Amino acid sequence: MTRSKRLEPVQRIAEERSSEAGRAYGERQKFLQSQVQRLEQLEQFRDDYKHGRTAAGEAGMDAYRLRDYNAFIARIEQAIKQQRELVRNLESEVEQLRRGWMEQLSHSRALDSAVDRMRGQERRDRNKREQALLDELAQRRIRGDLE
Repeated sequence: MTRSKRLEPVQRIAEERSSEAGRAYGERQKFLQSQVQRLEQLEQFRDDYKHGRTAAGEAGMDAYRLRDYNAFIARIEQAIKQQRELVRNLESEVEQLRRGWMEQLSHSRALDSAVDRMRGQERRDRNKREQALLDELAQRRIRGDLE
């Protein structure tokens, strides 16, 4: 069995790992994007609610209602803070997954390249052997050994 044939299972495993790492990275990236959108929605909701509080205050609002508005805005702010933390953590995780994928991809490509070089060398060696055999056969014909 040739060296390139012996490396084919390793090459397949490297390609599978690279694909899996790319899939995991893509899925986590998509989840990050959804969480960024959720953060934006929370911020928009908070801004809208603050605007509503301002409008209600201008129309006249009692202290209890103002307290309730402020308490609700504080809860929204807390949710935004938690969401920002989640997004930061996800960004870090996604970056780690991206680096891992790039390493796996690089390893897979390096194996592909090595196997291709081996196949090329094996092909050149085979061609040399065939040429040597043809040359030997031609020499035998010239000497009359084959007749």
